Amino acid sequence: MGISDSLGVEKSAPFSFGFELVTLFHPVHMIKHGLAFTHKRLPPLEETIMQRWRKEKLMSINSTHAETAMVVRYQTGLNAEGQPLIRQKSLAKVKESAALEDVYAVATALFSLLEYPIVEIRRNSSYILTEE
Repeated sequence: MGISDSLGVEKSAPFSFGFELVTLFHPVHMIKHGLAFTHKRLPPLEETIMQRWRKEKLMSINSTHAETAMVVRYQTGLNAEGQPLIRQKSLAKVKESAALEDVYAVATALFSLLEYPIVEIRRNSSYILTEE
């Protein structure tokens, strides 16, 4: 058992640099030195966000297609540690209705003109979200 102070808080053993943990976080010490102090335990951020979300009315959201792009990642070589050097090129204004097979075929045809091997082909679509 440790020693209790006047507020009933048990003191811990002193640190090697000369003060006790309980002294640093004691309410009187914190107020005296102008440090922030609250007696309430703050809820986790996720809990606060969920409470706010539950209070708001559920709304309908519309999405409008903004753009679609083809992103090709390719390897240009190796660094000093032997790790692959990866670069990427984005090609915008891909039709939203373009089939995945067509996007893949165009990417492989275009990048076959380069001497670098393709690592990954992506099709990125973005949408604008608005409240109804």
